[in-house]
Amino acid sequence: MQTNITGASGKVNYFEADLILTNHRIVFSTNREDINIAEIRVESGDGETRPKWLTTDPARSAFAPAYSPDGKHVAYFSVRQGLEREAIWVMDSDGSNPVPLIEDGRVNIFPRWAPDGQTVFYTRMSHAAPSEICSTAVGGSAPRTLPVIADENALDVGPDGRVLFGAPQGRYQAFNPANNQTQTLVTLPAGQQTLLPRWSPDGRSIAYLVRPRQQNDPSAGLWVNDLKDAPRQLFRGWVAWYAWARPGHIDLLEGKPDLNGVLWQLDSEGHRLTSTSANFRLNYNYWLLQPFNYFDASPDGRRLAVEVQQVYEADIGMIEGLR
Repeated sequence: MQTNITGASGKVNYFEADLILTNHRIVFSTNREDINIAEIRVESGDGETRPKWLTTDPARSAFAPAYSPDGKHVAYFSVRQGLEREAIWVMDSDGSNPVPLIEDGRVNIFPRWAPDGQTVFYTRMSHAAPSEICSTAVGGSAPRTLPVIADENALDVGPDGRVLFGAPQGRYQAFNPANNQTQTLVTLPAGQQTLLPRWSPDGRSIAYLVRPRQQNDPSAGLWVNDLKDAPRQLFRGWVAWYAWARPGHIDLLEGKPDLNGVLWQLDSEGHRLTSTSANFRLNYNYWLLQPFNYFDASPDGRRLAVEVQQVYEADIGMIEGLR
């Protein structure tokens, strides 16, 4: 059997057990992880790159930070361990004043801000139905469900307010909340698996990651499509995550076989401009079977809000003498 439980620290996520009836024993495995959000300064005159913690709640993990357009707030989603609730939260960009924005018992994840800074879009997941894209006002309102069919969980909002998302049949589409119209922007080659679509800051291009289909797949990496010409591969290799830092610049986390990451800043042609001395250990979860180092760049490009995996433990135990 498998379930989620909460231990004394509030961070035990998974519990699997095999009951051995003849000896009245339970053999079980546990998986414990603690993930919080930190700020890293990537353009610092004093060279300071040590993380500053923005979330430290011992009863929750925090994921997928997203800066508001003015850089004053960060939206994210959190998991209160043991309750199986993913809630959207908003805090000040220094980590103060965290408040829940959406906490309705549903699985609400991957927040992104509208350009006016007054609305947050996010994905609502369900095991029995396709994912939904919803929005809500930061000041408080009933969530609105967009009339679209999404085929992946990540989404983005452009500078003109259009919502970018992955749709069935390998398409990337844009929904315009102003007129409720949906437009297909890109249809990907058959068999190509992509993720993490992002608008460029000027709204003229979209970027996305291509998953490798085999070892040393030459098509794997970061691609940019200007929606007029053929897409361009800006970075070839293992990309754990990326974010537009500002017009013409992308922060990209390159994964290494030893599960360490190198943070690069690329220009619009894919040239590697700088790398930071910040130490990035790739978060890796057995259940996801892939790294997840979600981060976002502040509007001025000087800060990153990043996920940091503080604790990850997996153990096997046994309880004897059951009656």
